[in-house]
Amino acid sequence: MLQRETLLSLNYYKKAVFTGGGFQMLYRVEKDGDELKATVWRGPYCFSASNPDEMFSEHFPFSEEGLVQATEWINRQEKERKDYWEAAER
Repeated sequence: MLQRETLLSLNYYKKAVFTGGGFQMLYRVEKDGDELKATVWRGPYCFSASNPDEMFSEHFPFSEEGLVQATEWINRQEKERKDYWEAAER
């Protein structure tokens, strides 16, 4: 389960993208305009080598509350799509 503290401070996203995850489900959090965008996809490949049609994204406010919401959303995706993530290539 992802913890809010894992996603670093809000200032980080003004200049960089954060990625993480395990072998089956990977995630990316980035600044997208005036919002935060969280994306999850099935591993094992990195974001740029994965099929965009197999990614799931959501936007959140660019705020501390938005980071909390993104954390909660990523955790929900991990639970709700468990069978999908477990079908990842090995």
